[in-house]
Amino acid sequence: MASIRELLPRLYMEMSLLKCYAYLSKDEIKPTIERLTIMIRGIANPLVAVYLRFYLCRVSLKLLGKDGEMYFYNNLKEFLEDYQQIFHPIMKKNYDMQSLPLDKYLQLYVPAVSWLLYGTLNSNKCEDSLIEKLLLQCQELDNSELLLYCIIHAFNARSVTKNASVVLEMVRKSSDNMVLISEILSCLGEHLCNAGSQQQLESETLIQTWWKIVSSMKCTFQFLQVLEPWIQFACLHLSTQHVNIILRGTIRYMVKSERTADEYSGNFLFVVKRILKFVPDVEELFLMDAFMPLMELAQTANARTMMAKNVLSISSRG
Repeated sequence: MASIRELLPRLYMEMSLLKCYAYLSKDEIKPTIERLTIMIRGIANPLVAVYLRFYLCRVSLKLLGKDGEMYFYNNLKEFLEDYQQIFHPIMKKNYDMQSLPLDKYLQLYVPAVSWLLYGTLNSNKCEDSLIEKLLLQCQELDNSELLLYCIIHAFNARSVTKNASVVLEMVRKSSDNMVLISEILSCLGEHLCNAGSQQQLESETLIQTWWKIVSSMKCTFQFLQVLEPWIQFACLHLSTQHVNIILRGTIRYMVKSERTADEYSGNFLFVVKRILKFVPDVEELFLMDAFMPLMELAQTANARTMMAKNVLSISSRG
């Protein structure tokens, strides 16, 4: 093993042979894992390093069972120490050479970082204090959107909903520079939909902050992607008057868009389906002054027919 001069193959080789320590000395397994955790610092590419940590935690869990969960948090802390390397100009040059946009590049980190967070959650008894601690780190970090998205993705709906206002405020402050803004807001919206009852005053405040962010989004596809779970949240926790206001704003946004609504007919259909499924009384939709104009944004006969079929299908069931 010592004859392998390159660090990366040496690390993978040693990790894959960790189970052999069971035949030599079981007492050596934990010190070796701790040593490997530190050795990974020598890997300059942060994407390679985080997947090394992912693999090390997987092997540790397989070998040590419940005792192996402690290494998830250790490796998560190591990842956060090197977090800013992700945004180093050298790394930007590397993914630019491969014609990889920043949002797609950051998405490559999500499975590994989420895995480290899941393991950390399993080993931590107080989930509320952990998410608060991690969100505080997000506020102190530059370019924290990757970590923020992974936190929202990994934690359950109750914990995320409890800190929804903090998350929205963080997004609002950095929205102009975020490339994962649609993913963060969509994931947050889904958690809010699954979290159960909300006080109306709190729901109104969340919706108002959310609308300030999304109404300034430049990409229509991302706007509709985010609108889908949040319109469901409005239907579940707010009055039809609030839903109508959101629909009016959606119409204004789409009218200002450079492209026609027909190009986004699939996304529009998903939004309409959510409204029809979760609005308390379907009949109230037709009393809104914004619902029919929203439907009429679709110009092609096929798109209008598809929407009309969904409206008739769900309203007839009600």
